[in-house]
Amino acid sequence: MKKKYLRNIIHSMLALGFVSLIASCSKDDDLNGMAINSVTVNKSNVYIEDKIILNIDGTGYVNANLYSINSGTPLKFAKVAPTTFEITSTTSAPRALVFAQLTNSTGRTEKSLEVNFFIHGVDAFIHAEGIKPNDPSTKVVELLGAPANKTTSTANPLFESWDYPSKGISVGIYKNTTGDLVVSSVNLLSSSFSTTMPDGSKVVFTNYLGDLGNGWKINNTNTKMEAIIAKLGTPTLKASDPNDPTSLLRTYTFSNKARFTFYGATVDDYVGKLVQSCSL
Repeated sequence: MKKKYLRNIIHSMLALGFVSLIASCSKDDDLNGMAINSVTVNKSNVYIEDKIILNIDGTGYVNANLYSINSGTPLKFAKVAPTTFEITSTTSAPRALVFAQLTNSTGRTEKSLEVNFFIHGVDAFIHAEGIKPNDPSTKVVELLGAPANKTTSTANPLFESWDYPSKGISVGIYKNTTGDLVVSSVNLLSSSFSTTMPDGSKVVFTNYLGDLGNGWKINNTNTKMEAIIAKLGTPTLKASDPNDPTSLLRTYTFSNKARFTFYGATVDDYVGKLVQSCSL
């Protein structure tokens, strides 16, 4: 009797599972051919003063919608056409997930997509102008545009410098083991730096105008190295230019991996010295 009872329970469970499977398949069939063919954006990475345009291409739908499951997300959505949406944000929102949804009278289907909004300046010493080490080079172009100049390192041909002198920004780029171009460093510079153009002329960088965090600025009398040390602590590394022993440019690296440079008579001559660059 016990064996028969157990066999009946197993048969009942299998039957319920089969019914559930049929119900699930029926729900999919109820979509009546509705499908999302693609979800595209004009850009995946923008600054907070810009907007992302998202378009849903689908079939068999009655209505299109866009939403985020995080109620605390700073993203705002505006429907500007039946399947086109504007996404905006007034604060930093990296790696925000949005869901494109199509519905009809009997069901719905959706796809997710990641978008990124960045602030100018240094954000928590993770991003500088929305860029961080190991980001793909395509993100650099998406945010900053094409560089005004590219120079290849004489010491290592796998490394390049992508220079934006009018913005006061230089981005180090290297080719990794898979052949992809990725960011090695983001450098916010003063007018003490220049880039050599293909015709041999030198173009001086504009002082980077963004905030370095804590109200700090590049090459500004209100931002001296002792303020940096007071906030970030004792540098983990102090260095001079290894390629130019006559250079007075000194580099302090801190525990958060940020690097600040200044001009000093010695590597310890930092008091009262203005920040000449900040690098992540």
